[in-house]
Amino acid sequence: MLKLSKINTNMSERYYLEGLCHARLEDFEKASDKYKKALDLNSQKIDINYEYGQVLFALNRLRDAREQFTLSAKKEYKKPMALYYMGYISQFIEEHD
Repeated sequence: MLKLSKINTNMSERYYLEGLCHARLEDFEKASDKYKKALDLNSQKIDINYEYGQVLFALNRLRDAREQFTLSAKKEYKKPMALYYMGYISQFIEEHD
């Protein structure tokens, strides 16, 4: 019998991979939904916040994208690029703090 944590891990992995596929196919709405589900199931993928940020950026959900890039930078994943996007978004939406 599978434990609940194992099931959640398997489902988060599935949603993460589906998100990647949809993102690469430029189906950003579906990718966003899949990444959100993966994060809701506590996905531990190191790149999920950066990838989700890219999708949200493409959907022009800039504040949400900035939040994901911030989480990516905190994880030290693609930190220079995440910081660039954080700065670019902040400048664009005129939130300079």
